[in-house]
Amino acid sequence: MTEQTHTYKIARVFSVMLIVLFLISFAYAGIVARWESLSGILWYPLSFLVWLIWLIHFVWLSSRHPPVFGKRLSPWVGLLSGIVLFIIAIKGAGQLGDIVRTHEVQKALDAGLREDCLKLLDKWPTNESRIITIEEYAKLPTSIKMLSPIVYVENNNIDYPSLPPNVGICKNGWGGFAMGIRIFRSDADANTFKANTIGDCERIAPGVYFWWHPT
Repeated sequence: MTEQTHTYKIARVFSVMLIVLFLISFAYAGIVARWESLSGILWYPLSFLVWLIWLIHFVWLSSRHPPVFGKRLSPWVGLLSGIVLFIIAIKGAGQLGDIVRTHEVQKALDAGLREDCLKLLDKWPTNESRIITIEEYAKLPTSIKMLSPIVYVENNNIDYPSLPPNVGICKNGWGGFAMGIRIFRSDADANTFKANTIGDCERIAPGVYFWWHPT
């Protein structure tokens, strides 16, 4: 084995290591950003940087003479391959985040989330619209605390009595409810709430919705 061949072998291993790190970092970013948290958003630039380093390295390897990958490839082939992989990774990370978020909410539902929230609506434990302190949070049912870390839990009907009552479990948005779960007494209430507010939603179960608002 010549010195050049040995160097290219190391370079190929380094390329594989980079692409594995790139895929893992994008997958992790998608999971962390499943509620569009700031930490998740910060992970994406780091993942992009790893991808960029790998892409430059891969393009360099693809155009070497003698060939590193069996035959010499055009740098444009390496560039196009990297871009396609990047697009696939972005879409895959988003889908992985959705899967993890859905599983997280389903576990809480199996633990009685909807029933606990409806009981909370009937007997709200504070005069404020939001449960935000550690002491108040500690008294919440286990099914709600399973969705931690929670920014706050709100009874929207206190501040907006004209809207259908619901318990909002905010996962993102200190200034306002940017993203989280809303639990209504019925789907009809959810539809009325949506018609009279700005935002969008995705139905998870009867009366239970993944909800996001511009804030």
